[in-house]
Amino acid sequence: NPNYAGDYRGVKPVIETLIIRTVSSDTMMNELEAGSVDLLYECGGADTINAGLDLVEEGVAADTTYYRNGYGKIQFDCSQFPTDSENVRQAIAYCLDRNEFARQYSGGYAAVVDAAYGLAQVEYTENIDWLSQNLNHYEMNIETAKQLLDEDGWNLNADGTPYSGTGTRYKDVDGELKPLVITWANTDGNPVSDLLSTMLPTNMAEAGMDLQATTMDFATLQDCISHAGDTVYNMYNLATGFATANSPWYYYSTDEQWMNAGYNSNWIVDQELADASGALKSIPYDDTDAWMEAWRNYIKVWNEKMPDIPLYSDEYYDF
Repeated sequence: NPNYAGDYRGVKPVIETLIIRTVSSDTMMNELEAGSVDLLYECGGADTINAGLDLVEEGVAADTTYYRNGYGKIQFDCSQFPTDSENVRQAIAYCLDRNEFARQYSGGYAAVVDAAYGLAQVEYTENIDWLSQNLNHYEMNIETAKQLLDEDGWNLNADGTPYSGTGTRYKDVDGELKPLVITWANTDGNPVSDLLSTMLPTNMAEAGMDLQATTMDFATLQDCISHAGDTVYNMYNLATGFATANSPWYYYSTDEQWMNAGYNSNWIVDQELADASGALKSIPYDDTDAWMEAWRNYIKVWNEKMPDIPLYSDEYYDF
């Protein structure tokens, strides 16, 4: 834009033309080495990062690293049965070894997070000890998952007899026996999807849940999340990044306008979570102590409600 006056300092961009290209994770390091692309940003995962660092060691590329202002997650649709139940969402969380997942996925270039925060956030760096001491870490425990499901009424077989301890659990819902089926939408060629496919189904089956996976392209998955497609699923594996000035009260508001606009993409209607996130909205920007106190309460409530299963927050590399 030749008429751009610059930012508040009067500084203008020094790169006249940017060409933005889509690259495949399988070939992007080869493209960088060949010079068909000049910059790969926000690279995550051990395979990608180590391949990039090999190029740096060879003198072919340069790198910079920084923490992610966001996190990878399994996102629940809390308007759908049975993930409208807090117990069911927590039970699924207990079926996943998140520490092992983060280790295998990232090769040490990510850390497990326990709620909606990222490693780059000042709220995280200022509250590391508090988070460690006050949040449920959902260490994998199939027995705890079973207990939560029992408490939620999932204690019947398909014929209505008391649950035998094996197979899919059922629940009497207004006189109708319903199975504990969890539908999962994921995308093809996604290493997170591949890893979850090896870690979740067996553990969920042991707890009495039937995980049914459907693979699709990302555009279709987005339509499903926004309820614009033909089918809505119980959960999706996704990731999110926070704005520099994060506004979580929009994302858990019970006001339908924020759901229909895509902000409350969990479609969760929970007044306690809405109040906890909403308490942040009126705090003056310079009242750091009040903000941190309200943020801690919001994160603790979020950790209990489990609208997502938080998986990891990365150490990113640009090459």
